[in-house]
Amino acid sequence: MVVIVHPCSPAWQNLSAHATGSTDSVDMWMNHGYPPQSTRSYAPSCTLFYTGSSGGCASVPHSGRRGLMACNTINSSIGIFTLAILAVLIVAVALGDDTRRSRMAFAAVLTLHAVNTFGGLLAQRFTGLDDTFSIMMTYIGNYGTYMVGPVAVTGFILLACANLPTDLSPKARRTTTGLIVTPGVLNMLLIILNPWTGWVFRIGEGNAFVWGPLHMLPDDMAALQMLVSLLVVPLANAGGAKHVLLQWLALFMLPIAAGIVENRHDSLTLMYPAIAFSLMILFILRRQSNEERRILAEHELAESKAKLFTEQLHPHFIFNSLTAIQELCMEDSTRARKAVQELSVYLRGNIDAVGESQLVPVRKEIQHVKAYLGLVQTDTPHSIKISWNIRTLDFRLPPLSMQPLVEHAVKFHLPYAYDPALVIKVWHDDVADYISVHDDVESECPEEADHHTASLDRVAKRLGIICNGSLTYASDHGTTLTIAIPKGGNA
Repeated sequence: MVVIVHPCSPAWQNLSAHATGSTDSVDMWMNHGYPPQSTRSYAPSCTLFYTGSSGGCASVPHSGRRGLMACNTINSSIGIFTLAILAVLIVAVALGDDTRRSRMAFAAVLTLHAVNTFGGLLAQRFTGLDDTFSIMMTYIGNYGTYMVGPVAVTGFILLACANLPTDLSPKARRTTTGLIVTPGVLNMLLIILNPWTGWVFRIGEGNAFVWGPLHMLPDDMAALQMLVSLLVVPLANAGGAKHVLLQWLALFMLPIAAGIVENRHDSLTLMYPAIAFSLMILFILRRQSNEERRILAEHELAESKAKLFTEQLHPHFIFNSLTAIQELCMEDSTRARKAVQELSVYLRGNIDAVGESQLVPVRKEIQHVKAYLGLVQTDTPHSIKISWNIRTLDFRLPPLSMQPLVEHAVKFHLPYAYDPALVIKVWHDDVADYISVHDDVESECPEEADHHTASLDRVAKRLGIICNGSLTYASDHGTTLTIAIPKGGNA
């Protein structure tokens, strides 16, 4: 049987005398690890867990048992409520409008916390029952909780930091991530070694749960991880450090405060329920952020539609194409008919894009680019060697995202090449889908051929807003413009 006795209670002397004068043993001291040699060296705030088998606990007052039952009832109630919150959040995330990868990451963190909470409830239910099944459930619950806990906490902190509007540089992000992950790894090593060391906990006689000498270290390390995440605030260069700090406080102050309380009253389970509430706050912040992004995207698209027609339907280009077609009508009627068809496809693609509010298949973008290049070849005295390398057609992208890349190369790079050549690739890997446009012109091209043109900037902005895509520029062995659209970015 397991009971709780405070050192200042009338039963303290009777229990101590019984424990030292019989074959029973003092099984654990809360806050102080394994049983000390002398009961007089500890402050009266200690709580003694005592396991007795010969009926020596008869002198223990009923108030001690009621205190233990009340503590277990509180922990169980908190655990059940926490599981309910996590279940609702998992469903909400699964039905949300985030990208597939974002939903999976959030759902994974929520699931880990649900497993951790369920393990705690399992351990509370069977601790103290000494039959074989109860002992097995106690071990599964406790080790499930303590094994999953460090991973769940680390995942929550990384997810929270990723959603703060910090816009960190890659180096700062790697450094912060490393400082957050390291305590989590140390926590995992501590739990892995626990079956042999008993540093965190052990299962004593009568299936009694016994704290080890380092039992508060996992919570302390979790609090350290949260404090380390505070480093992102001074590194923030978007949204303002003050705004980032307010969001950090909203996400982390409750778990940190719960850890402090749990350090003083470690019979209560508070850290993980507090993290569950923080995950709910994080979900709300993400929804607000997504809504802001959606409104911004609509605003950007509304503005871009007004410029799209004038950007892509260049009067000078249309005039030159019509002039070339007129000459072909007298010289080569077959080529003239083909040029008219290409002009029709090109114009239709631009007109459709103005009214298009959804992503379009990459196949449609390729057809538009081929029509554009056909017209360019008609009007260009020097033939351009064009190589296509298409390995996938199974993704979508914002309309008129591909043609500005080709037009940039044709206008600002190929005129300065002795033997103009263009390589267009469409491929994918496990991370993203890609489109690249490469020419052989080195970086010594004129200043107006710089990649920071207004048209390409608008393409990059549309990609980022609509499907989390990006547009990159490279000048190694020529010039390459590459569009990358993450898997699930348009889901």
